Amino acid sequence: MVGLTKRDEIFFSLYTAGCEVRISETLRCHTSIRIGGDVEYFVVPFTAESLVAAVEILEDAGLKWRVLGAGTNILASDEETCAVISTKHLTGIWFTEKGVIAEAGVIVDRLIELAILKGLSGLEFASGLPGTLGGAVTMNAGAFGGEMAGLVQSAECLMPDMRTVKLDRNEMQFGYRTSAFRRAGAVILRVSLKMTKNDISSIKARRREILNCRILKQPLQLPSAGSVFIRPMADFYVGSKIEGLGFKGYRVGDAEVSTKHAGFIVNKGNASQRDVLILIEKLRKAVYEDTGHWLQTELDIW
Repeated sequence: MVGLTKRDEIFFSLYTAGCEVRISETLRCHTSIRIGGDVEYFVVPFTAESLVAAVEILEDAGLKWRVLGAGTNILASDEETCAVISTKHLTGIWFTEKGVIAEAGVIVDRLIELAILKGLSGLEFASGLPGTLGGAVTMNAGAFGGEMAGLVQSAECLMPDMRTVKLDRNEMQFGYRTSAFRRAGAVILRVSLKMTKNDISSIKARRREILNCRILKQPLQLPSAGSVFIRPMADFYVGSKIEGLGFKGYRVGDAEVSTKHAGFIVNKGNASQRDVLILIEKLRKAVYEDTGHWLQTELDIW
């Protein structure tokens, strides 16, 4: 395009593909732990098809990109990121006789609220999770005895080779806090969940129970990226072990091991990614020296 800079051309291409585009957006405003530097192109597609088009445009321009849901398990760099694609506008929900089909940007807790109105049960274990459906399925989020793998029937996703494919449940290779999507770097677009009919009052009671437990035990009042570490085994409670080693309240810069739940790292003001990473390594080494287990992170570190 005559007279346009490369940035202008990319901006125009993304805009005409059906995306909202912001230049030099601050990523910390979009992560729950409030950490992250500027993003050269912050792209918000209005449809799943626009998201696919945005990826193609950024790939053709030779730009590195990442997909962002609600930013609830992201530890982003303080340096500039080339491009971030947000799923915040992908919020379509369609209830069926057997469950629900929903787009990747739907907030899980909102989906639970709507499912309850339909008398549909199964997602209550995720009550209070602030993340998106796409992120929850990608990492096989779970809590209180449930996990996404128990509900997902199929998913439409964008593969790294730019093919849009539909995977059935038996192709998703779910594991503890992982899936074929996470391992391959695939981007989920839509998900079909199987749910069951139940008494609305019973579903609401279970949801209240879980929400109250989260409020009681988790540092919801401070910025965090959720639970930091994956359990190395089912009966290994990482938060309790970290607390037992005396790290509750331990701090590096403004990154602090939560005084409410030692499995969380909270931002007490102006923590950087470096602060959090140093703290993570400190905790890993201490737990390894005590137990022989080298902890893996639940966080997606950018």
